[in-house]
Amino acid sequence: MIFHTIPPLSASYGLRGRCSALIVVTAALVVAISAAFPPVCAQPAASPAAEEEGLPEPKELTLPTSDGVDLIVQYFAAPGEDKPQATVILVHDLGGSSENLDPLAESLQTAGCAVLVPDLRGHGGSNLPAYSKQAAEGEQWKLLKLNDFKAMTITAGGRVRGQSDIRGDIESVRNWVKLQADAGTLDLDNLVVVGSGFGAAVAASWTAADAAWPATARGPQGGHVRALVLVDPVFATKGFLIGPALAAEPLRTTLPILILAGSGSRDAVKIFDTLKRARPNAWFDSRLYDAETRQNTSPAKDNEASLLYVQVDARTAKGTPLTGDALASLRSPDPQRRTPAALISAFIKAKAARSR
Repeated sequence: MIFHTIPPLSASYGLRGRCSALIVVTAALVVAISAAFPPVCAQPAASPAAEEEGLPEPKELTLPTSDGVDLIVQYFAAPGEDKPQATVILVHDLGGSSENLDPLAESLQTAGCAVLVPDLRGHGGSNLPAYSKQAAEGEQWKLLKLNDFKAMTITAGGRVRGQSDIRGDIESVRNWVKLQADAGTLDLDNLVVVGSGFGAAVAASWTAADAAWPATARGPQGGHVRALVLVDPVFATKGFLIGPALAAEPLRTTLPILILAGSGSRDAVKIFDTLKRARPNAWFDSRLYDAETRQNTSPAKDNEASLLYVQVDARTAKGTPLTGDALASLRSPDPQRRTPAALISAFIKAKAARSR
């Protein structure tokens, strides 16, 4: 692939009408990713009838966990009558909620995906009874401890997953998807998990736990995740570490992983460097663009790599870097701009859809 020398692009962006932001994308990102992963939105997934009627309105689900938390989940059904391109679970940052990721969910829905966005326990409407007297609604996250974080990702209990008696937040969402897949409306075998900030550690940890379920005589019980996206991932939060998940298969060597982060995200770089050790010839780094030779010096091409690091330096008008949910949900009035949502949609199309 030939790269062209172009200066970084910048433009004003709006995030849910609350702030304006400046986004600077590397030249390698604009050329390489755009060429390898064309925008999904350029190929509308919805049928003509769905386009006329607009996107389906999100539905609120209440899904119980095994330890008594009523998990509030927003479900964005894919447009049209065909099966979704992928089923996507979005996991918000610490202190956030599903509302923070509405713009990203809507973008992925437009791209033909079915999207589920849970309020993690202690966040949004997913209240923990144990903390109800200690914190106001929406503020419980400040009281969460390590065991609460672990409960978000747990899936265990016996050898038959359908009868497991220990299920946390993401597992409860997965079980709902499984019921819909059994009914023929969703595809559990083309599952993508996206996490931002602290949510990236939750997403990675549950993905590793999902893959660890042993097969039975009827076939595999786990390993449903086909791609993982980490937006501005955090390495450690109050003792909850992403490290063990990164050392587990298939995250360590084979699962397609996209890392999106700004120029100042040290944790994202640390996570990328950890993963690429086990993929010495299968990673792509958008920062390695050589202007003189007009090419990227990564060992793998962007459309062939199983691990990609893409730098998206987005800042507010005051120069403050966007992180976590704010970076993941960055929107642009210009549909041609390569926002995180466009890159995630393209990654899903290029990687997850290939596994069908």
